[in-house]
Amino acid sequence: MLLSTPNHLPSHRPLLHCLLLVCLCSVFSLAHAGKRVALVIGNSQYAVESKLGNPVNDAQLIARTLEAQGFSVEVKTDLPKRTMELAIAAFVRQSAGADSAVFYYAGHGAQPLNGGRNYLLPVDAKVEGDDTLEIDGIAADRIVEQLEHNTNPAKIRLVVLDACRNNRMTGKARSGVRGLGRMSPSDDFTLIAFSTNDQDVARDGNGANSPYAEALSKHLAQADKIPLRRVFELTASDVRAATQQKQKPRTYGDLDSRTLLDGTQLASIVPEPVKPPTPAPDRVQIESQAWTAAQRANTVAGYNAYLAEYPNGSYASAARVARAALEQPVQPVIIPPQPVRPAAPAIPATPAAGQTIKDCDVCPEMVVVPGGSFEMGSNDGESDEKPIHTVNVKSFALGKYEVTQGQWKAVMGSNPSGFKDCGDTCPVENVNWDDVQEYIKKLNARSGKQYRLPSEAEWEYAARAGTRTQYWWGDVASHEYMNYGKDECCGGLAQGRDKWVNTAPLGQFPANAFGLHDMNGNVWEWTQDCWNESYKGAPTDGSAWTSGNCGLRAVRGGSWNIRPAYARAAYRNRSDTSSRYSYGGLRLARMLP
Repeated sequence: MLLSTPNHLPSHRPLLHCLLLVCLCSVFSLAHAGKRVALVIGNSQYAVESKLGNPVNDAQLIARTLEAQGFSVEVKTDLPKRTMELAIAAFVRQSAGADSAVFYYAGHGAQPLNGGRNYLLPVDAKVEGDDTLEIDGIAADRIVEQLEHNTNPAKIRLVVLDACRNNRMTGKARSGVRGLGRMSPSDDFTLIAFSTNDQDVARDGNGANSPYAEALSKHLAQADKIPLRRVFELTASDVRAATQQKQKPRTYGDLDSRTLLDGTQLASIVPEPVKPPTPAPDRVQIESQAWTAAQRANTVAGYNAYLAEYPNGSYASAARVARAALEQPVQPVIIPPQPVRPAAPAIPATPAAGQTIKDCDVCPEMVVVPGGSFEMGSNDGESDEKPIHTVNVKSFALGKYEVTQGQWKAVMGSNPSGFKDCGDTCPVENVNWDDVQEYIKKLNARSGKQYRLPSEAEWEYAARAGTRTQYWWGDVASHEYMNYGKDECCGGLAQGRDKWVNTAPLGQFPANAFGLHDMNGNVWEWTQDCWNESYKGAPTDGSAWTSGNCGLRAVRGGSWNIRPAYARAAYRNRSDTSSRYSYGGLRLARMLP
């Protein structure tokens, strides 16, 4: 996914001091219990930053719980930076070859207001700004990386963040600041859990322990019997209830839902529930072929033939949308004879749905997307995909393809892409949101048109193309339809029609019902919207959401190096406006006359 990189703030800008609990875990199926190690740190007695009431108590509680699960636990409290660094380094070495490794931290943490890394704060920290934060703090992601990329890394790494606690002495977190930003593991064997939603504040609690530590200890005690993901689901439920829904824990990562704390799979203990039978492969294949034939014909008769055979098929909604775009009845007009007059200048008509437009030699080819209404979001995905809401979208033009290296170079005079050898017809990447705004400004001056980035709503509407499935072709990801990475996690993968380990040239995969290519996969695509953690208060007219955290912008569509779940039509991600990646690009939009 696109991740934010550090942004340097003036030293007078406030930073969030929030309490973190970090547990890291990766999971592997084992025949028997093996070496289990844990480092538990609790920092309460800060010399300069505000003192916290519960971190030491919480560390001791979690340590006892892990010891009862057979872990060899090192408990450290109130550590200055040098001592804390040495303890972490020793733990990383100790974790090599372990079956389970847990790192737990309770204490202050910080992140810059406009994004960047999350830092754990030793008790001697004195943070005056972003410049001192990097000096005084310990980057949380570095700890994750050290455990994941250790020589012979532990088979289990469990990550829990009781993130951003308030100071119970003042009842609030440091003023003018926000909670931690989300973190993403690099493989399916690491789970990262926040005690509260990212960019939110957790409670330190009025008792001996924080609400999160208390709930986590309770359910970790059953982690030899119930899967780890279920442990955190139950923990989250208890915390929400204890805080009147004010604190909502989150988890990040794709840990197998059957994995226990010792790394074994629950499937080896109890049989899995019987699943309903899936449709016969030949039936699915026949319908897919019928849909492909209808798309290639792109006629009303072709779509009618598909709908007659599959009125409730996987592509029925897309077929109806495509058919409607083609059905534009022309009303006969009787014109009485008139005296011959000089011809008046022609008035450009609004382009018809499905029509392609190319405004200039360096302009991208655009497709006219028909207006309509759709249900935006998903109840089955991440919390930021909720609530589902109806959005009315006006007809607009959207790039048939992602902006290419050749198109970017023709306007900007340079090519920032990391995969230049892919060629001018491959998507431009390694461009941040600010770079894109400069490109649009220059393209508009050259073409006389008003290009822009699409809104999130326009993007999802176009990606769905009349469907409600996870992808426009159905609910099952396929390398026949998009360029994405390894199913289990990260890194490029060439398979089937997807012959490219990295970015693919434009037009190599089928278009959706609106005639758009690569809406799923290839490169993440910037949108105009500021980042918001849910759809509460989102515009319903298809316009961009211009309030929220505008230092972060929404990105959509997944990429060549990421698992297919992130390429779902409803999946939302975000990136700092100054961040550049070899898997981040763009697709342009513009309004119609």
